[in-house]
Amino acid sequence: MNVLTILNYLEQIEMKMMKIYEAFAGCAGDDREAAAFFRGMAREEAAHLEMVQFQLRVIVKDRKQYKDVEADLNEIIQLLVHGDKILIESDCYGLEGALQAAVFFEISAAESLYRTVLEKSNPELSVLVKNLQKFDHAHHDALVSFAEKRGLDVSISRGDD
Repeated sequence: MNVLTILNYLEQIEMKMMKIYEAFAGCAGDDREAAAFFRGMAREEAAHLEMVQFQLRVIVKDRKQYKDVEADLNEIIQLLVHGDKILIESDCYGLEGALQAAVFFEISAAESLYRTVLEKSNPELSVLVKNLQKFDHAHHDALVSFAEKRGLDVSISRGDD
């Protein structure tokens, strides 16, 4: 499979997360702190999206430097479908549900798997992969911290601890 295909899916995931955080900010109602928190997370996802889009432009210019890789897209497609469901139901989540949904999405094994596949295509992609993983971990930790501050427990193991 062409590495551009996988990056296109990662681009969709980053865009989906940005939209989910924007939706949660919009559903926060009078809770200004929660709305600001989710808007900040959306801005960070927009930055992650730009990183992926930049890498896509780099690869398009020199495709020969990137090997085709094998990947099963089922998990990532399921994650995107789950993201669509979250967006449709975002006004029903409440703060705790929104935080839980976001934690689940941030620690998704599917996204991590495809980043690993990207590294196999070209080791130069490891910088992008490591940065995105670092940001996911930071988002996970920020979500859990915000939840704890509000007396909510939404922690889920990242699976790499």
